[in-house]
Amino acid sequence: MAEKFEFREVFNKKTIEYSALQILSVYPAFQEQAFIDSALDDFQVLSFGDRNEKITQALIQHLPSNFETSANILISALGPEIEGEELEGYDGFYTMPFLNYIKHLGLSNLELSQRAMLEMTKRFTAEFAIREFLHKEEENTLEFLYKCTQDENCHVRRLASEGSRPRLPLGSRLHNFIKEPQKVLRLLDALRNEPTRLVQRSIANNLNDIGKDNPDAVIEFLSAWKK
Repeated sequence: MAEKFEFREVFNKKTIEYSALQILSVYPAFQEQAFIDSALDDFQVLSFGDRNEKITQALIQHLPSNFETSANILISALGPEIEGEELEGYDGFYTMPFLNYIKHLGLSNLELSQRAMLEMTKRFTAEFAIREFLHKEEENTLEFLYKCTQDENCHVRRLASEGSRPRLPLGSRLHNFIKEPQKVLRLLDALRNEPTRLVQRSIANNLNDIGKDNPDAVIEFLSAWKK
């Protein structure tokens, strides 16, 4: 009988080795094996979230302490963008610890962090990392997400909708958006002519989130769209 796949296995030795090689290709001073050994220490017993954090901490340990230098290394180390309009497979999960690195250390450099998340969401999704910035730097981050609504890449546009969901599953709750849904509805209104099913589904999920706390706001919003 085939062994049952556990979701935490999307982070594995192969994932870590791939990340190490990608970084080494753009940063020759990278201590590749030390990073791999650090990330894999007691790795097998860890949960999905703990594996993500373990790899992130290994990145913090083995990349330069200067955030600007390290963030640019991670951007340069990214693999190819998602080719289609759907999120499929597990290959992009190697990017998740990169995003976690930006979430942990990037609040001191918003412009670079936003550039990093924009590039990384083209390979995976920055919907979880962006929430730390919405908590700590809401106004600036909302303006960044508004710009994302105008991007030609559908995965960047999806970030504007999915990253701003007040009740994103597995993500931290955005209480300010629950209190003031208009902040999110402004983003969704900018996506009213969205052509892709990927982003359309995200808009619908966001409206469903908002409707749990502010049903009248959603009815008013959709009534205006219907007109």
